[in-house]
Amino acid sequence: MNIAFQFSIFSMFFSIIQVPYDALIRSHERFKVYANIGLIEIAFRIIVLCILVYYDYDKLILYAGLGFCSSFIIRIIYRVYCRMSFPESKYSFYFEKAYFKKVLSFTGWTLYGRLSDMAKTHAITLLLNQMFNPAVVAARAIATNVSTQVQAFSGNFTSSMNPAIIKLYSAGEMDELYRLIYRGAKISFFLMWVMALPLIVEMPLVLKLWLKNPPPDAAIFARLVLVDALIFAISNPVATAARGPGKIKKYELVLGTFQIMIFFISLVVVYLGYPAYSVYVVAIVTSLIMLFIRLYLVRELIQLNVANFFRLAVVPSIGVVAISSLVTYLVSLITNDSIISAGFLTFTSVVVSCVAMFFIGLSKGEQKKISDFLRRKLTRNK
Repeated sequence: MNIAFQFSIFSMFFSIIQVPYDALIRSHERFKVYANIGLIEIAFRIIVLCILVYYDYDKLILYAGLGFCSSFIIRIIYRVYCRMSFPESKYSFYFEKAYFKKVLSFTGWTLYGRLSDMAKTHAITLLLNQMFNPAVVAARAIATNVSTQVQAFSGNFTSSMNPAIIKLYSAGEMDELYRLIYRGAKISFFLMWVMALPLIVEMPLVLKLWLKNPPPDAAIFARLVLVDALIFAISNPVATAARGPGKIKKYELVLGTFQIMIFFISLVVVYLGYPAYSVYVVAIVTSLIMLFIRLYLVRELIQLNVANFFRLAVVPSIGVVAISSLVTYLVSLITNDSIISAGFLTFTSVVVSCVAMFFIGLSKGEQKKISDFLRRKLTRNK
């Protein structure tokens, strides 16, 4: 086992064991602290990149070693802060058979869900590597990177919403929980759509500016992976609510199995001679099916009204997508491939998306809250 791989394993280990501390900070709604630690992680990444450029050493080993050091330091920061701020973060041994069985069941099925997600991702990468040339695998890596960066834009909102969903279920405030799920689903989608729409339209130019000579399939891969991420964005609050009751065996078993099926369906599709991007089409169709299944399962768990979810979250989102896509497409017809035109189109798509979100995506009550908030801010600044 080479040194770089060992460093990578240790980095992954530290990332995993810091998850409880991460959850503890979020549960206490210390989002400022969480954001500050995130800034420290970003600073470490910049430092790592600078070191990689200026030091003449085996780049793979150096990158893995610096990544390990970064993960270790972040783990220490989490531990020190939690031990100083939260008494419950201190370790103590306590065993109760019935409670241990519940925890083991919950963590075991959650692990199955995470492993199925990892299996889907890495198995499809291996499939593309075996069936197509290295340029296709590079295109997949680029598309995944683009999706990760766009998802990060709405990630803070999602992270702050998840503890509130669990807390409302625990308190038995079901009506407020349902409202938060409906509102959170469409706002998560909106935050991602603002970034995704101009990227989907201008993806070839963006990749050309970023990579100069991107792989041929990178643009279509990135567009399709963004569509898949948008579907996940609107279903994420529902997935969080499913964990509230703690009875996740059926939920994780069904959805985890569907995720594993994506690989086998993709395998059949590729062997039938369809192009490489067809694996993303399979993923999108499966994600849509999983959204319906997720809603059905959550209806059993917390009595969520599926019709209300579509009426209050899905339909407004479709309306925003239709209006903003149409206007952006019409603008794209009168622009060229220059950077100035791309900037103008991006500005137009963001403005149109925001206007559509306000007047079509939000309810009258939500519009009033935003208007009052903006009015207070403007009045205060005068």
